[in-house]
Amino acid sequence: MTLGFDFVDVELLTAESHPEICQHKKCPIILSFHDLKETPEDLEVIFERMQKFQPDVYKIISTPQSQRDVRRILEFLTDKKEVPIICLGMGERGKI
Repeated sequence: MTLGFDFVDVELLTAESHPEICQHKKCPIILSFHDLKETPEDLEVIFERMQKFQPDVYKIISTPQSQRDVRRILEFLTDKKEVPIICLGMGERGKI
């Protein structure tokens, strides 16, 4: 069966509560994490939670509250340069 999508974006919390979603790949999976209030202190822990599902693309979206948060996002992204990953800082502080 073909779904007709190039990718499907699955939220990490959904994957954790329904892991079968990521097991039956009919098309590539983007596994995403969103924090609409802040940038979590340990982005690496979130990434490790995501790795269990072996997505095709990782997506981590947060809301930086300071320049330090923006630096942490950029450093995290730089450390993952061999990984298919999307990182985005939302809001005014997320603009570079």
